Amino acid sequence: MTKCSELLAAATLSDPRWAAVVAR
Repeated sequence: MTKCSELLAAATLSDPRWAAVVAR
C-alpha cells in the first residue's frame, strides 16, 4: 500500500522520534 508508506514517511519526517518507534 503506497498510501501507508507515504503516510509513514510523512509522519517520520514530521516526528523524527516516530522513526525510533518504527525501527524498534
